[in-house]
Amino acid sequence: MLNIGVIGLGVMGSSHAQIYHRIPGVNVKAVCDSREDTLLSIASQYGADAYKDYHDMLKDKSIDAVSICMPDNLHVDAVLTAVKANKHILLEKPLADTLANARVIYEAVKGYSKVFAIGYNLRHDTRYTRAKSAIDNDEIGQIVHMYSRRNSGIGGPLRFIGHSDLSMHVMVHDINIINWMMPSRPVRVYARRRDLVLKEHGMTDTILAIVTYEDGAIVSMEASWIMNPKWPSAVDDQLEVVGTKGVLYVEGCDRGYCLVNDDGVKRPDTRYRPIVNDHFAGALSEELLAFAGCAQTTDLPLANAEEGLMDLRVVDAIERSVRSGREEEI
Repeated sequence: MLNIGVIGLGVMGSSHAQIYHRIPGVNVKAVCDSREDTLLSIASQYGADAYKDYHDMLKDKSIDAVSICMPDNLHVDAVLTAVKANKHILLEKPLADTLANARVIYEAVKGYSKVFAIGYNLRHDTRYTRAKSAIDNDEIGQIVHMYSRRNSGIGGPLRFIGHSDLSMHVMVHDINIINWMMPSRPVRVYARRRDLVLKEHGMTDTILAIVTYEDGAIVSMEASWIMNPKWPSAVDDQLEVVGTKGVLYVEGCDRGYCLVNDDGVKRPDTRYRPIVNDHFAGALSEELLAFAGCAQTTDLPLANAEEGLMDLRVVDAIERSVRSGREEEI
């Protein structure tokens, strides 16, 4: 039996707890959150020990692994404490809120004897894994350019005020998946941003970036999180990969299901955390199932700290470019 603790019981952490509870051979041993009502409710739901301080929770030697689902700017201490306690760790993306903090985490887990994985759920989405296989099998030839888009509703950033911003919380999804697909490393970035809606919160509305890779491939990236609350789907996303022998598309925007009635148009999530038979399914479930399997067998995870550090190097270059107005080296 793999005993797991979940740190942070927001949207992602509460989903982690529910999914782990459904995995055979996994026991939700403990949960942790600073909000007492939420903490006690979820702890009682799964028969888990309840902690308001993860430092206390991680002292429990019976806990084998932890999911860290805290705000991006709180990752460093949580990871360092879990490493000191010798736990298998799944850290919800990104690695950290800054490149400097990402380097601290990377150094702490480099050569770590336990599993350290980053929760990038696109890596468990069959559309993206099929695209990766097509590229690796030379089905579209050498990559000439890519285009990615990830636009979402304004409810997201309003939850993250003071904790994160667009490049490291949203764009990092596509940065990771593109770095994973590319046969070479990113070397330069030119980016522009606009701040109107979220300016009062010191946050970014939109970023457009061009990333150049060592082999000359060019990637155009678009990200925004100010879509009108009435936008019918959780995210408007797309990936286009143009090669010398073909092209592939990953279509998003939850186009697989659409409901139109007097309440308007709805395209509910059918990919990442859909409810199937009253329980979560989709890419997040696959991510947690994979992590639990790695923790039980010590297999290497799909996304590791080295990748997470490279992703934050791209994020850092994007942020430097929007400030300088120039192309920046990665």
